[in-house]
Amino acid sequence: MTAMSARGSFKQPGGKLVSATVRVSGENLIESVAFDGDFYAEYDDGSDATLEKAAASLVGLSVSTSFAELETVIASSLPENLTLVGVDARSMAFSVARATAELAGQLSLSAPMLKTQSRGKNQDQGHNQDQSQAMKFKRLASSARLDLTADLIAQRWSDLGLHLIDPAESAKNPLEPAVQMALDEVIARHTASGNLPPTLRFWEWAAPAVIIGLNQSLHNEVNTEAAQESGVRVVRRVTGGGAMFVEPGNTITYSLTTPLGFVKGLGAEDAYSLCEHWIFEGLSSIGIMASHEPINDISSPAGKIGGAAQRRYPAHAPVPGALLHHTTMAYDIDATKMLRILRVNKEKSADKAVKSAAKRVDPMKSQSGLSRREVIASLAASLHTTAPHLQRYSLPPAILEEARRLAASKFATEEWTARIA
Repeated sequence: MTAMSARGSFKQPGGKLVSATVRVSGENLIESVAFDGDFYAEYDDGSDATLEKAAASLVGLSVSTSFAELETVIASSLPENLTLVGVDARSMAFSVARATAELAGQLSLSAPMLKTQSRGKNQDQGHNQDQSQAMKFKRLASSARLDLTADLIAQRWSDLGLHLIDPAESAKNPLEPAVQMALDEVIARHTASGNLPPTLRFWEWAAPAVIIGLNQSLHNEVNTEAAQESGVRVVRRVTGGGAMFVEPGNTITYSLTTPLGFVKGLGAEDAYSLCEHWIFEGLSSIGIMASHEPINDISSPAGKIGGAAQRRYPAHAPVPGALLHHTTMAYDIDATKMLRILRVNKEKSADKAVKSAAKRVDPMKSQSGLSRREVIASLAASLHTTAPHLQRYSLPPAILEEARRLAASKFATEEWTARIA
């Protein structure tokens, strides 16, 4: 009997999506597993994280392996120095079990028993209330994490000493998508070593692009042929999260890079809330009411405006470490083109209780009479209300040159873009 493969997905309630592509041998044993999704995964040393150890731990198991055993094996394989946000061992087991259940059905074998496999309220309750004691699931905060009060927000932003790169200057020098990816990493690493101050920069795109998250599958997220036909570049960023469709005149993207101490003691959700505090103030100043929607979305009463992603670069004395937080928001959107290029996972759409990705996005143009550049200028002008010691800043030319070299050697390469094919 020839080998067979199937793909299963699971959207953790209140969390992120994880998918598993499972290949089974002619002997009905798991031959390989590949995980991907819009979850967040980081190693403590700051290196690019993968779920390869969890995938490898499942090789050799029967296609009929129970859900409980899948979960236990996965949980036992997760390294202690790996931090997961938006996904855990149980979510991963669900995605594998859904794939193996399909394969078992094709092979007329007993399928894995999934007590909470059916979608809906019962599934959410089972996932939240029946957590496995064997899980090695860590959050980005200690058990004694701080409460994100208004006073703490004000103090952290006041102490930050933020430097703003003039968006008008950035507008004169739009950058290719791969260079934008590289520039974020270069700035973050120099900030982590103490060589650059805390900075906020608005991006100016030189070409339309799809930016996929660090842990996403290229071909399961993007119709690469449609992207190529439309002249849309596909690049992979250094942070987790989902795919973003951007066009130069329709998208507003910014990066906030700070010393790691800026979010010290905060959990993942609070770290996002702290970093996004200024944008809610700025949007409010132009009449757009927006709020944080866990884990990483920015929403208005009319719909989603954008999404954010973060990555931590570790501190070790005397190096302060750094936090990279970047956000992409829709000023306007060509929904038809977006849906032709992006592949939307049905599991994720079902969790959001929407019929299409287009209906989830509400661009700022529909809520404001301002042009894109006027929106950016207004956001930058309002920044001082959150960051009272704001200073104007220009990136050293050497930083941009370093980013161009890194783009050529990493972010523009097929090896990086297809890191998870």
